[in-house]
Amino acid sequence: MSPGWRHSGSLLAVAVLIGCHGGRRPDSPRPPAPVAPAAFELHDSETLDAATFLNAISDNPRFNAGWSELRARWRAKFAAAAAAAASLRRWLGTGIQLAYLLSALPEHRLTATIARLEQPEAVLRDMERGLDEPAYRPILDRLRTTHADVRRIFQFLLRHGFLTLRAREYGALRAETRRELEAALRPIDAARFRALLEAYSGRPVPDGRLRLYVLAFARPYCFQLSGFAIGWSKPAGSAPWLLAHELLHKFNPSRAALEHHRRLRADPFYARAWDRIYGEYSEGKEEEMVEAAALAVVDELGLLSRQRILRRLKWAYFSPRTQQGGQPLAAILFDELRRAPRPTARFDYNAFIEQQLRLLAPFGRSAVEARSASGAIHSSTLERRFREIIRPISGTAGLSLDPAPEGARVKGLLPGRAAALAGLQVGDHVIGINDVRLAGRDLEAILDLLAGPPGAALRLEIERGGERRRLPLRLGE
Repeated sequence: MSPGWRHSGSLLAVAVLIGCHGGRRPDSPRPPAPVAPAAFELHDSETLDAATFLNAISDNPRFNAGWSELRARWRAKFAAAAAAAASLRRWLGTGIQLAYLLSALPEHRLTATIARLEQPEAVLRDMERGLDEPAYRPILDRLRTTHADVRRIFQFLLRHGFLTLRAREYGALRAETRRELEAALRPIDAARFRALLEAYSGRPVPDGRLRLYVLAFARPYCFQLSGFAIGWSKPAGSAPWLLAHELLHKFNPSRAALEHHRRLRADPFYARAWDRIYGEYSEGKEEEMVEAAALAVVDELGLLSRQRILRRLKWAYFSPRTQQGGQPLAAILFDELRRAPRPTARFDYNAFIEQQLRLLAPFGRSAVEARSASGAIHSSTLERRFREIIRPISGTAGLSLDPAPEGARVKGLLPGRAAALAGLQVGDHVIGINDVRLAGRDLEAILDLLAGPPGAALRLEIERGGERRRLPLRLGE
């Protein structure tokens, strides 16, 4: 099936003509109403841009990077208005959470949202109906008592030219992002994508509409919004995975799944992964379960190469402090999902996770030995299982690359590693790998060609000082 596609503001009408003889008799039963095909919709929202603006001008370096001039200018404006400044302090840095709640409202013009906030009880009821992620309830509870702050902030933005700023300075960014997003979504079969999302999340996609908001002030983050809608700024080549991952945050793990997950911390290897993912990065406790399902979706639809999926499982949540990365639980769940039958509407992802986590739960030494013969997975083999899964891409070349028109430029080399031993030098241009030309390929596709298990032999063609030469390279551990 070809991808369903629909822009906001214009509908793609599909007519099905059925040949018949003499027409339908007046007493014939009416045919069922046609079901709209699943479709991606791209929207803009003044309201959600205003909400995420509160992150761009916040004190949090995770959000304000790249917005220093904007932040200084607007913080000075707020400082001159005491009431608005006090309201801003109470909501500064909570733009993503606020956008999640506001996305439940039908209004996306800022003036309409301000008018709706004059009747807070009706607004809060709409938000309550759209609330399906428990993590956002504290923000809804805060909004019940401080909705006047949000209205005051939005009024301040409106009076001081926020919409002009949004159109003049960030209109081109949104237009560029929309074009990139359209190109990234075009190859996706929207109907299959929707069916997989519903199977893993356990929730229907309302009206088959996969709504996305192209935002100006959310970079570099994408995030889940209410009603299976997602907003993000710059896809950077990761649109299929990001879309699947963020929409699948509609999945809420059962208490049993979370309890089994918590017990995995008894395993020393997984305890380190837990500290990285749920400590340094402060992600929700469902993160690896969502990641496994998202990667299963893009794998099923052929949207990402298997090498790239495994690289993500190996390197995600890389810690500068420990120089370690990876998602062991996500890798194991993904590997099991890949082997399992394709999920259907009756698939229970929570039951699947609980079964896998029961097998992974820590055991005593004698129990571990007793279970080894049965082939069951257990805590002491968690690291071994993770290493086996990522082994096809775990060989190391010991170099970093920058994209270049003819392929990739060597940016850095680790002394004593495979690339340096092969004779590569910083500044070399890699133009071919195993007789595959690299011109026109993005960096991820080039890394796919460089990926392999330890000991894999590669043939590199490089250009140095206008001269071409071939170099053999064997990936290291």
